[in-house]
Amino acid sequence: MAKEGFEDLRRHRLDKAENNRETKVLHAYKAVAGAGEAELAEGVVHWASVKWHSLKVGDVVKLERDDAAPADIVLLSSTGINNMAYIETMALDGETNLKTKQPSSALVSAYGGAQAIAAGGAHFTVEDPNLDLYNFEG
Repeated sequence: MAKEGFEDLRRHRLDKAENNRETKVLHAYKAVAGAGEAELAEGVVHWASVKWHSLKVGDVVKLERDDAAPADIVLLSSTGINNMAYIETMALDGETNLKTKQPSSALVSAYGGAQAIAAGGAHFTVEDPNLDLYNFEG
């Protein structure tokens, strides 16, 4: 029983450390009417540092090489060859080999940069969370 309690405490500490790590989230602000010529017509778009526990559904996250992703995400774009990204899923399934992921060509063409993503208004319909790691409906 003491061993199980210790393992729970260890997992709690690891989860807390992971949730307090920072990531970059896209913030887009609309232009203010009558702000003058210095104001951008599209508004201000920038990547803000936030902690993972502060993410909300629909946030756009920018990941760099070797960044962890402790949340379910949809790949919109990648800087790799042919928009390929290599993902390690060891935390989910224990496998250490890299899996290739590629966004749909429609997403890549529609959302090429931060301004396009901020203005895009994409809508995703996905299934409820479940234990099946290998199948996804959305």
